[in-house]
Amino acid sequence: MDIILSLLVYAAFATLFLTGIKKAPSLSRDECYKRLNGLRGIMALEIVIGHVVRYENSYLMPLGKFMLIGVGFFFFVSGWGLCKSYYEKPHYLNTFLKTRFGYLAGVAFIALIVIFIIDMLSPVKTDFSSYSLEIKVIIQSIFVRTNWYIR
Repeated sequence: MDIILSLLVYAAFATLFLTGIKKAPSLSRDECYKRLNGLRGIMALEIVIGHVVRYENSYLMPLGKFMLIGVGFFFFVSGWGLCKSYYEKPHYLNTFLKTRFGYLAGVAFIALIVIFIIDMLSPVKTDFSSYSLEIKVIIQSIFVRTNWYIR
């Protein structure tokens, strides 16, 4: 059963990767970025699967090893996009941190609520079980337990 699931995952990646490949004599900068950004989405999926199978002895283990390359590619294209937006959108940095920080804090808060609910319903207790639901503790948890990249 493991081999069938692994083959399905590899087939899905091959389909995603190969879909839309076409020979073009020359690409504009915007077309090149658009294609690389699409590949960044595939790398994001690979990173998620890589985290799941990183330490497993399975047929998907190569995805866990390749994940480091995927992370590098993901950060490169993300940085390119940030530079591109900085040069093309006036006052981009004035709103960037405000909108990103609010969004990331909101997602972290939702993730923390989901983690607390799962922890309360699960028979297996984690270190989240000992946390109180005080506002101060929840806000601290948002920055300590999640969003390491904001720090």
